[in-house]
Amino acid sequence: MHANEPFRAPTWAVLLHTRNLAADDALVLAIPRLEPDEQAQAIDILFQRDHDAALGQLVALYGTADEHLRQQLRDHADALSAGARICMTDERLEARQSAIELIRASRSGRLAYLLAEGLRHPCRKTVQLAAEALAELTDHLAGGPESASARVSQARTAQTYLAAALRTALASWPLHLRPEVIQAVARMAAPLEDAILASADDPRSNVARALINVLAGSQDARLAGLCLRALRSQSLRVAAANLLVEVRTENFRTALVDDAWLLADDDVRRSCSRVREFACLRDEADVLAEANAGRARAAVRLIATFGGRHHSRVQVLRNLCVGTSAEAARAALWALIDDRSDEATEVLNGLSARSSVPLREVIRLELRRRTYGTFAARGVRAAASEMNISERTDMQSAFEPYWSAFDTLPETDRISIGKAVLEGVPDFAAQLRAKWAEGADADRLRFLMLVQALGLAASFESEIYAAASDQGSHIRSLSAALLATLDTATSRRLLRSALNDTDERVQANAIESLENLGASAETALMLDKLNAPASRVRANAVKVLVNLGMREGAHALFEMLASDAAPDRLSALWVVERMRLQNLFTRIETMVEGDPDTRVRARARRLLHVFGGLRQTSMPRAKEVRI
Repeated sequence: MHANEPFRAPTWAVLLHTRNLAADDALVLAIPRLEPDEQAQAIDILFQRDHDAALGQLVALYGTADEHLRQQLRDHADALSAGARICMTDERLEARQSAIELIRASRSGRLAYLLAEGLRHPCRKTVQLAAEALAELTDHLAGGPESASARVSQARTAQTYLAAALRTALASWPLHLRPEVIQAVARMAAPLEDAILASADDPRSNVARALINVLAGSQDARLAGLCLRALRSQSLRVAAANLLVEVRTENFRTALVDDAWLLADDDVRRSCSRVREFACLRDEADVLAEANAGRARAAVRLIATFGGRHHSRVQVLRNLCVGTSAEAARAALWALIDDRSDEATEVLNGLSARSSVPLREVIRLELRRRTYGTFAARGVRAAASEMNISERTDMQSAFEPYWSAFDTLPETDRISIGKAVLEGVPDFAAQLRAKWAEGADADRLRFLMLVQALGLAASFESEIYAAASDQGSHIRSLSAALLATLDTATSRRLLRSALNDTDERVQANAIESLENLGASAETALMLDKLNAPASRVRANAVKVLVNLGMREGAHALFEMLASDAAPDRLSALWVVERMRLQNLFTRIETMVEGDPDTRVRARARRLLHVFGGLRQTSMPRAKEVRI
């Protein structure tokens, strides 16, 4: 038969219309000898019948099939999940090899879990192929989509499946010891941070040594995020700091700036301050600020955070105020304003006399505040009047400087200066909406942070509702937190939908927001979240249910305290601390001495100190957990 002929052969017709395993076997055997159109029809029929054994035989054909048939199988890789699973447990190496090659070539994140399971196979060749395929799959998917399109959600879903597979592969590391797995985990550190740090600091594991080998002497820009996160680990801190000190490539600098948002974590920021000499930031600060268009603020934030001698850091910031782009100069200026040292004050005095320095009037106001302490008390309007600044001109143009500097301002200044600008700029809301309409991720995130800081959620309901379905998980997460301030039917509906978001931060914030709105109507949803894979989500659900007096919440809390996973125990301690569950004092004491994880012991020790202080005060009686 030819591709353009109708399928009239009696044998072919019988196979197409006979629904049993024998007919499926015959179809699979015939597929390599069929014309392309016939192959496509036969494959579609096998998918419709959905017999796992036939799909397994179909996957096993991949290793010996021609390129046209391979392409058809790659196009339907996700639908062949059952067949690939059968091949991975087949006694024949060729069948396992075909399944691994199909997953690798199709770049299917949904099937990555089979590669993680293959790492436990007794056949060394299978383990090697699975590890290599997992590493290649990570190289392709870890970077994420390059542009906003219909494929963005598919890429995000594939990354979620891949992260789960890598988490499994890391847990089974002692069984396979494949370096490709550690390299893949290191390149996709963001969703695996808790697992990486827990494994690295576990004295019973040698994962730390493998991660140190990956970091040593590397110039891979994909490791920038891991370096910043690894500064929190006792086992990895030295290796990460050494890499940060030595690396000088432009790609690494750019990747490091892209991960500067990690400095929002107090632990990461404190750890960064311990790095004494950071070559690619300190020696080439001007190059970094100029070369990374749109990243100057983040670059300056990194420079201001990392350690070294205070005098040299202040001088670097001074140079950035004078000889770089306007964006970098503004960011460096706010970093100096945030520095209360005498050296920073001396530098600000010198900058206030230079006409080329931006925001000179802000510098003078800051110096007046440091000298007389009047800036915060009198406000921007009064200070401007005293310095003979045209109130109408300067206050109306104050929105843009405040917007540009918002990320680098301390929380108190964000609020105090923001309220003064809100009062003095008549079209504040219109200008703020224009920033949202520009569409950049950074602008939308800053918009939500500004609305949250100034308490303007009620004035921007439509933007907050739209942010709940944004492509950026960090934007959806902040939107979930803001929805708690809008007690409307729409906000509750969006929060219920956020409970099923792909990002655990969004789910956790949604639970907390529903609790603030009164979560008695969502009890069933909270009970479902006790089975969530992320410990943070379960912890928030436990907190809600315990507050509602439900026995299931107490059971889940005790299970998390006794869990083998360190993140579960850490999240349970967070619940105990937030709810001041002092009747668990004895249980926490045992964790201080007996828990195998250093972070859990440190958190439990801090909790004992807090409870000790509470017992010595006359604070109200804490809630008790009873089963």
